[in-house]
Amino acid sequence: MRRIVPLLFSVLLVLSGCGSDRPVDGPPAAPPSGQEPSAPQQEDLWLSVAVTNDVHGYLLPQPWFLPGPDDGQVRTTIGGVEWLAGYLEILKARDPVLLLDAGDMFQGTLISNSVNGASVVAAMNHLGYRAAAVGNHEFDFGKERDEDTDPFSALKARAAEADFPFLAANIYDRATGTTVAWPGVASHVLTEVAGLKIAILGGTTLDTPKVSLPGVGTALDFRPLEEVLPPLAKRLRAEGADLVIALVHAGGGCEHGTPPDDLSTCEADAELFRLARAMDPGDVDLIAGAHTHRYISHRVNGIPVVEGGAYMRSFSLVRFRWSRSEGRVAEVVFEGPIAVCHEVPDGWETCMSFTKEERIAPPGRHPATFLGAAVAPAPFLEGILDDRLRAGLERAREPLGPRVVRFLRKVDHGDHPVGLLEADILLDTYDGAAVALVNESGIRAGLPEGALTYGELFQVFPFSSQPALLELTGRELQDLLRVATSGAHGLPVVAGVHVVIDRAADDCIREDWNGDGVREPWERKLLVSVTLAGGAPIDPEAMYVVASNSYLASGGSDFNKVLDRVPAVRKTVPEETPIRDVVARWLRGHPQVRIGEGDYAYEPTDPPRVEVRNPEHLVGSTCTESSPPPSRRPIAR
Repeated sequence: MRRIVPLLFSVLLVLSGCGSDRPVDGPPAAPPSGQEPSAPQQEDLWLSVAVTNDVHGYLLPQPWFLPGPDDGQVRTTIGGVEWLAGYLEILKARDPVLLLDAGDMFQGTLISNSVNGASVVAAMNHLGYRAAAVGNHEFDFGKERDEDTDPFSALKARAAEADFPFLAANIYDRATGTTVAWPGVASHVLTEVAGLKIAILGGTTLDTPKVSLPGVGTALDFRPLEEVLPPLAKRLRAEGADLVIALVHAGGGCEHGTPPDDLSTCEADAELFRLARAMDPGDVDLIAGAHTHRYISHRVNGIPVVEGGAYMRSFSLVRFRWSRSEGRVAEVVFEGPIAVCHEVPDGWETCMSFTKEERIAPPGRHPATFLGAAVAPAPFLEGILDDRLRAGLERAREPLGPRVVRFLRKVDHGDHPVGLLEADILLDTYDGAAVALVNESGIRAGLPEGALTYGELFQVFPFSSQPALLELTGRELQDLLRVATSGAHGLPVVAGVHVVIDRAADDCIREDWNGDGVREPWERKLLVSVTLAGGAPIDPEAMYVVASNSYLASGGSDFNKVLDRVPAVRKTVPEETPIRDVVARWLRGHPQVRIGEGDYAYEPTDPPRVEVRNPEHLVGSTCTESSPPPSRRPIAR
């Protein structure tokens, strides 16, 4: 059977570096001349670089479901910072270790959100992180205190608490025209591990203003990574960095399990890969990405590029051999992604599959091992929890009443089953609403099998979006669904309507819909038809009440292209309560519900509420005109 992890693929690189470890202005270095790789020597130094990304507040272990016999599911447990600490202890016994994070550290769980991410910073300080990229969700908490006037005070507070810098080389303050000058935030950092001088530079996705709180893009200018980072890397190499690492909250995707040099299944124009192609291979030794929650261990433009999934379930691991005699990196080995397993099915090497191959988990289990050693957690969380966090954990354990009879999560191209539950609850809650429309990207987890708790629901709906009611004409509803199905931000989740889209319908974006002279991804017309759930057509002149969320109602995910034309009186927030609490209230009132069966089965239906034709088509792939790049999936998360 094919081996899954670790992926041991050697990448021979030709790089050199020497000089001062303090940044000074000066001319960029010329690219190093080619050298033949040398044979390993006894005095050579090995360095392991471990990178987490998209942790989203998942400090605690979480349930994990594997395919079981007879179409069943086998429940196990995965992840958690104390288990990550156990893996790192084993790793440190082998090599010096550099621990990094590629952003989106905080948003997503009650233990994190209840203190605006302070618990995550405390855990990362304990583990010894050296640097972290600023992710788009780092802006989600806004103000640290209600009375603050600074809209970024929560992020600034976390940066001030961290023992490591937050990296943001491409984030500029529009008021000053310079990179943000916040304590604890920098464009790069110089650090030393085992005598090696290592420069780490970082930045975040260009999409941040589109998927963040209103005002982020007004105050801050997010510049393309491929413009900002290459000259900075070149300068740092010239100033003497032995290793240069780009740590970015930007992603891509390749088919799981493909060899490092096989880029045929990779999303060539994804932001992470554009950055790699823009950089000189002589200036950077590793690019670590994030944002798309994918698994990447590939070499692009001669540069190792990694991304390690999400939610502390796994991490990227890259091993460097430094030739002391030659003063250069002589070898790079991809050893990840590494799953943070607690136990492993008998006959398996890991508890996760990093290929498209579906394996049936046998009933037997054995304790997880790593590098030949048994893994055990290294407890420390109890020592960093304060009273606020303990209160949050107590609330997380609150049972809501209903049971989930099978793990409910998104599968393939069908409707998101948890989203369908959310949409149906919105319609049941708000009298007069005929349609529900929410964004799949706002659903951050599945519902695990068992008695449903508030903490598990929080992880599904971590954002503070409130319910919103939109009074739209039929024509406005159709226009809104056109934007929602354009492929720019994933698929919508609906109730009360049946939507048909064709991913191959408009590769070249035929229409400049808003007439500004630029054809943008949100203008792509993939919408084929929309009818009411019973099959009746949408009356363009009739009024429909649509239940949604405040993020979309305020224009997020390009909904502003339509909703800016809708008078404010027809956009209301019926109650200032997060949607997760609206859902929790409904669940408490329906304790007899068994989610996953009967009226709440949410099995894939034929046709689904959002029917996708040509689901495997790479949107934009047949277009030879000048237009936005192809995209397999949502750009931003």
